[in-house]
Amino acid sequence: MQKGLLKVAVTEEDAHVLKKKAAQHHRWDEHVRWIDVKEARLLEPGLSPDIYGAITIPGDGQLAPAKLTQALAHGALYHGADVFEYCDVHSLIMENETVKGVQTSKGSFYGEKVVIAAGSWAKRFISSEHLGQVFPVKGECIALQSHKPLLSKTIFLDEGFYLVPKTGGRIVIGATKLQHDFTKTVSAQGIQFLLNKASALLPAIKEATFEKAWAGLRPQTNDGWPYLGEHPEIANLHMAFGHYRNGILLSAATGKIMADALLGKKPNHSFFTSFQLTRVMEGVH
Repeated sequence: MQKGLLKVAVTEEDAHVLKKKAAQHHRWDEHVRWIDVKEARLLEPGLSPDIYGAITIPGDGQLAPAKLTQALAHGALYHGADVFEYCDVHSLIMENETVKGVQTSKGSFYGEKVVIAAGSWAKRFISSEHLGQVFPVKGECIALQSHKPLLSKTIFLDEGFYLVPKTGGRIVIGATKLQHDFTKTVSAQGIQFLLNKASALLPAIKEATFEKAWAGLRPQTNDGWPYLGEHPEIANLHMAFGHYRNGILLSAATGKIMADALLGKKPNHSFFTSFQLTRVMEGVH
């Protein structure tokens, strides 16, 4: 679904920063521009009059992560992959600094190459002074239901808070940021924080009804960049993790890069600089 996004400024300082970002974005997308409060509220009448303007990104879209994951799994099965659900990976099978396979709760699996795509849990399987750290940043989200349309576009704050309109009057609100927390419980404090932020931006959201809440784990790295490519010390071991909150957005590009790397090809992507410990450009969100 592609209905655009507004990056909203809620302080004068935000407005100053976002105006500069709008000018930068405009260089590669002429439709991206800074708009004042009046125009922002013409696009989204429900926005608070207390904002300081916004960047409008008309070409921005959204997707449903769960549905995309299901589609990828079905696509993999169609092309001959084996999918093992509820299968815990315990360790790598190693021989002379070379990976031979993985040991799991459903037995041992062997292969010429192994890809670690375990997100926040990647450090369970690899340890190297060259890799730094990967750790979870827990994010709590809530979904509300409205009997009337409140938003048509995604509303985003530079700090990572967002309101995303979905079909059927649903609005997803996210997300908190709790570092080094592996739990997936949702706290009352987190819900209160999200509701307070949402109602300050979109006052009418107070009339919506509560649908559900959930939490997920974003894999973050020390320097904020993901690891893509071959492990520098273990032969036949590849890495694809640490995308933080951009993993779903960069999933297609990441898959193509890793497929090329496994086949010994040099990936043809402008943001790919080397096979080892590659850094990927920041996503839109």
